[in-house]
Amino acid sequence: MTTIPEQLTEATIAVASVECTASSVGALTDGALIESLALAALLCRASDRHAAALSAEIAQRSRYELGANRLSSREGHKDATAMIQATLKSSKVDAARSIQVGTLL
Repeated sequence: MTTIPEQLTEATIAVASVECTASSVGALTDGALIESLALAALLCRASDRHAAALSAEIAQRSRYELGANRLSSREGHKDATAMIQATLKSSKVDAARSIQVGTLL
């Protein structure tokens, strides 16, 4: 069985290999264009769910009561939100939202 990082790496490579240039998009039929956008949206939602679940686990492993053993501290961040913000290259609000959504999942 492959690990989550291995599966996400394979998925990333597959998505990155999709040709999505102006000419390839311009050559799509109307139906294929609409279908492609719907599939891209599904891909984004799935990716967001994964990021949220992983963010929630990082927050769990970075709880204040763990002291110096907190994951975020060991990685050089002041807290889970800062670590997630740096990793996702997102805003602080988006990082906090990712933790909240993942906790609800």
